[in-house]
Formats: sequence, C-alpha cells, structure tokens
Amino acid sequence: MKKIFFVLSLCLLLVSNGFAVVPYNTKARTPRHYGYYENMLQTDMYEVQFMSNDSWFHTKNFCMLRCANLCLENGYKSFNIISLSDETDRVPIHWFCIYMQVECFIDDSGKYKAEEIKENLYKLFDIKEEVK
Repeated sequence: MKKIFFVLSLCLLLVSNGFAVVPYNTKARTPRHYGYYENMLQTDMYEVQFMSNDSWFHTKNFCMLRCANLCLENGYKSFNIISLSDETDRVPIHWFCIYMQVECFIDDSGKYKAEEIKENLYKLFDIKEEVK
C-alpha cells in the first residue's frame, strides 16, 4: 500500500510540475522555448516573443510588458507596435505564443508609454519589482 501511495504521489508531482504556469521573468533559451525571447533588429527596433501555457490574455500582456521593460532598460520612454502576430498554431497544444516587433522612442512620441504599461501590468498581475 505504501508503494502504491508513493508511486501515485510521485506521478502527481511530475504531472503538476509539467503544467506549472510560466512566470513573466523567464528568459527563453531559444525562440522555441517558453518564456520571453528578444532580439535587437536595429538600435531602436526589437522583436519580442512570449510563449506560455497560461492563457492567450496572459501571454499577450506578458509580451507587451516585456516590450515595455526592454524599452526602459535601453533608455527609451515609449514604443509603437510595428507588427503583432499570434504564433499559437506553431507551438504545442495548450501553449500560447505572441510575437511583437516594436520601435522604441527616447521621448513620449510612441503610442505606448513604457512606464505606464509596466506599472499597469505589474499591478494587474501582482508582479513584484525585482531587487538587483
């Protein structure tokens, strides 16, 4: 009986870890891994992809949040989305993938204000600021 309980517990642990939600700050090793993946196209233009097993809503917003943080980390204040695509059909079932290409601006001339996006989405998803 103890063996059966142990095996069932182990199986439950393995299955539950396989369905854990991808945290926002997970950096993907390659574009085919979960989390965010980014690439600089020009000094003020980036492509960002976010892949998650949570929901399309979370995945899209986490991709937007990564774009905002990327702009702020590189000294920009705002950005425009040049291209947005749902790449969910290219990933495993129950996963979501959003791709954005953004152009960053050093002033507030972009449509999306990076600091506002960051503040609102951190609040919406109860994300705590990382201490460095």
